[in-house]
Amino acid sequence: MLVNQSYQFSQKLWAMLTPTERKILVCALKAYRDQEIADLLCCSLHTVRSHIRNICGKAGELYGHPREFRRHILPLFWQTGLPESDTLLYPASR
Repeated sequence: MLVNQSYQFSQKLWAMLTPTERKILVCALKAYRDQEIADLLCCSLHTVRSHIRNICGKAGELYGHPREFRRHILPLFWQTGLPESDTLLYPASR
């Protein structure tokens, strides 16, 4: 993907995510493990993984084929960053 296409894709994907999915994505960007995310958000590991599957599904819908969370989606956001309007709500640094 070209940088501009990557940025547009990440913006569209971010807009499709629920607030909880956004929190999980940001925690993953901070290199939290799934269990750490579950502990932080006071939910089960199963719930976190379910949200991750939902994020991948939305990315797949948008991009046209399935995407892997840690192989495709996280690097995309590392490259493009979070949308500026949300960087204060969800700072990406750990």
